[in-house]
Amino acid sequence: MNRSKTKGTVLINTLQGEVLPEDIFAIEAELKKIDAELVVHEYPSYVIGGIEVFFPQIQLFLSNAIVQTIAYGTAGNTVYEVIKGLGKQLCKIIQRRGMATIKKHEIIEDTAPNIHLTAGNFHAILPTGLSEEEFECFITGFMAAINKETVSKENYFIYDPVSKQTVVYSKGKLVEIVSGGKYLANE
Repeated sequence: MNRSKTKGTVLINTLQGEVLPEDIFAIEAELKKIDAELVVHEYPSYVIGGIEVFFPQIQLFLSNAIVQTIAYGTAGNTVYEVIKGLGKQLCKIIQRRGMATIKKHEIIEDTAPNIHLTAGNFHAILPTGLSEEEFECFITGFMAAINKETVSKENYFIYDPVSKQTVVYSKGKLVEIVSGGKYLANE
């Protein structure tokens, strides 16, 4: 198997109008490096009636073929570089336009967006505003954490801005943390 090829698909699920034609062109160029194709699904804005961390504005799904190359250690540096490039591209896309949140009848301007990188049932909540070094550590940690177990159970990979560490939580544990007001990612 050529370690730089996956023959997979990447799906971007996004708010309508977020991903521009030039973004698609740039992402497709990156994906050609690993013989993967892009599918973009857009949906209209909507009101979230739940815990926001579980409802990303942009979500990038890696296909099974790509996840397997990472989980089984057969992905080469090209796959890593492409995933890192996609993460950076998503951050640029979401930062182009300001986000606002309505909570308890109050509009909060310049809200940090919620971006997920998804490999199977493994979600990485991509923080924005990281330094180049912190972003590199986040992507490296995400790629290293993908294995047979993390993609079969619903887990969340997050960056803790206080400790500057990455942590993997089960969905239940993350709900517990968020419900207790302790979740600080992207703030």
